[in-house]
Amino acid sequence: MDQLLYRPKEAAQVLGRSKTALYGLIRANRIRSIKDGKFRFITADALHEYVRTIEHDYEEAELNASKANHPEAAPDQRRRLGVPAQRRLLGRGVLRPDHLRKA
Repeated sequence: MDQLLYRPKEAAQVLGRSKTALYGLIRANRIRSIKDGKFRFITADALHEYVRTIEHDYEEAELNASKANHPEAAPDQRRRLGVPAQRRLLGRGVLRPDHLRKA
C-alpha cells in the first residue's frame, strides 16, 4: 500500500524541494496540509494536485508566450525584450542604439 500521509520533510524530499520552500508553498495555499494534534501532514493527493497545477501553469504560460511571439500578433501583444536582453542579443562590437550606450 502506498503512503497516504507525508510529514513536511518527507513531502519536500518527494517534490525535490527544501523543507523551507515547502512551508512557503503551504503558507501561500499552493499545497494543502492537515494537522492532527500538533503534527502537520501533507496528503499524497495534495502532492499530486500541486504537480498537476504547476504542469497546467507551465503549459498555459507556454501557450501564452507562443501567441505573444506570433508574427501576426498585434504589436502591443508581442513580447518586448528588456534592456539586458537586448544587450545580450546585440552582442559585443555591434553598434547599440543611443539609449543603450554606456556613458
